[in-house]
Amino acid sequence: MIGASLSGVTFISIPGVVGAGKGNQCFSYMQMVWGYLIGYAIIANVLMPIYYRYQVTSIYQYLGDRLGMTSYKTGAAFFLISRTIGAAFRMYIVALVLYQFIFIHFNIPFWITVLISIF
Repeated sequence: MIGASLSGVTFISIPGVVGAGKGNQCFSYMQMVWGYLIGYAIIANVLMPIYYRYQVTSIYQYLGDRLGMTSYKTGAAFFLISRTIGAAFRMYIVALVLYQFIFIHFNIPFWITVLISIF
């Protein structure tokens, strides 16, 4: 689960944030680490027993069974929207890194870098 939570954005952004900070900034990433640990403990100790008890395989099935189809569709829609925004942000970071470290030296505009990244 922790591996799935990390992305290339983590490896690009965190060293700069931690290295550029003063005082407490050096440990600011620890908040995310502690959040992961607490969140996964809640998933393991609260949500997983509920899933087994109701014999469901996802939170969306649980929402549908317990609260109806509207809750199921709303939860699924929020998931799709959040994943789309997250994927777009990660794609932007990839294009930005490619542009800053490769394409800018060849005087290639950023929008072409974005098209290359998409393809």
